[in-house]
Amino acid sequence: EDQSLRKPSAIAPNGHGIMYGNTDDEQFSHFENGADHFLNLMFTFDRQEKLTGVVVNVPCPAQVGGQMTQQSSDYWNEVRQEICKTFGPEVYVLSQCAPAGDLAPRVLHYREAQERRMGLKYGLHYTPRKITEYNRVMAERLDIAQRIVEAVREVYDWAKKDILWDFPVRHVRCKPMLSRRLISDEEVQWCEDTIVRMQSQIPDKEGCTDEEYNKAYSRYTTIKNRNNRVLERYAQQAQEPKLEATVHVIRLGPIAFASNQFELYQSFMHRVQARSPFVQTFMIQLAGDGLASYLPTAEAVKNRGYSASVFCNRVGPEGGQELVEATLQALQELYQL
Repeated sequence: EDQSLRKPSAIAPNGHGIMYGNTDDEQFSHFENGADHFLNLMFTFDRQEKLTGVVVNVPCPAQVGGQMTQQSSDYWNEVRQEICKTFGPEVYVLSQCAPAGDLAPRVLHYREAQERRMGLKYGLHYTPRKITEYNRVMAERLDIAQRIVEAVREVYDWAKKDILWDFPVRHVRCKPMLSRRLISDEEVQWCEDTIVRMQSQIPDKEGCTDEEYNKAYSRYTTIKNRNNRVLERYAQQAQEPKLEATVHVIRLGPIAFASNQFELYQSFMHRVQARSPFVQTFMIQLAGDGLASYLPTAEAVKNRGYSASVFCNRVGPEGGQELVEATLQALQELYQL
């Protein structure tokens, strides 16, 4: 028996992989994903060679404050503020999230050291794991922004030596058909059992308050709908084994941009960038037509974490490689023009 498999939660079967899990767990072995330390940057200038804008492509979602109930652009707000201070208010910033379906702006295995650094650097009252959520979020947003803008400043100092004034501009859109994430009979049974189990947990109206009943019924309805969507996909997958995706590829001289609609695991980005004919290939996730969902690697599916679960994946690892090949084909076509 594999002791590293986790007890299923109320809403999903958990496996080896745990999203935002505690790393001080005795069963912790390693982080499933790697890391990407690159920024892709493109600067724009006017005819007087004055900086007018910068495209900042970062392999990290803007989710520092993901647990807070507020609407914001997260660390991109601080990035824009810091670029304004550094380069002036007339410089525009176009933010792009590179594929980062398995990445997040959180330090997990050095939490107390991270809080200590935030406390000392930004003057917060430091007690291990006692910094308020709001202060932690605001400090980490600023910290990320400062590191991004420091990189922008450093690259700008040498990139401005090679301003291109005449180069080909091309665009192509393709719609590859990608293999679905297939749903197993075991997963179907789990969904059906979960619906029954959650329905049985709705209390009798006579034995509880309206608030308790409404909360339980709302939870049941949400989970029932979530599981029913999986059952509907199961019924479709034999007749419709492929799903249509949308990929946009743009060439600007020696660099290219390639978008997709998924929360794409970073490995697929590396596969494209490694084989791309362009000097730089900017990948952008969660952009384009079509239904968005996580697109995980085979290893992630095997580990059965949240973002590699049947609930979160419309397309599977095979479809991820098909997306890679379709993107590379479009890049090669543009490179030949």
